[in-house]
Amino acid sequence: EPTREPPAETFDLAEEIDVRLQAERGLARTHGVRLLIEKHGDTRLTADREALVRAIRNLINNAIKWSQAGQTVRMALHGDPEALSVEVHDQGPGIAIPDRERVFTPFAQGSVPSGQRAGFGLGLAIIQATAAQHHGSIAIDDSPSGGALLKLIIPRTAGA
Repeated sequence: EPTREPPAETFDLAEEIDVRLQAERGLARTHGVRLLIEKHGDTRLTADREALVRAIRNLINNAIKWSQAGQTVRMALHGDPEALSVEVHDQGPGIAIPDRERVFTPFAQGSVPSGQRAGFGLGLAIIQATAAQHHGSIAIDDSPSGGALLKLIIPRTAGA
């Protein structure tokens, strides 16, 4: 299916994150997880505002879901000359290398943390579709903090 071009809207992603992550801040508090948000550089871009905010919210929600009380989820937004990168680090179990491609498939799920309800397995598929829609990428790695690192890269003029 062809990817549609996102609406060309210029905005500051750091400002959107400040305003739009109340639910995630509340979820982190409820789970006893520390949520750190860092912003570096020029974070303005032209893109689909709603799709990007939804993707970032999904990344943070997943990180919180896989974290235990007392752990930290860190989101770092970097504005570089060509692109914006959003890195979400957690201290959970990480994502095994054999699962790193499969988790982007709709309805695919990893094992569910004990006592937690599974989602529908759509969050990472939506994030990957948003990355593709903006001519960007999403990658999974090991976080230096011990869990997973998910890195979303969106070209600065993704919607121009």
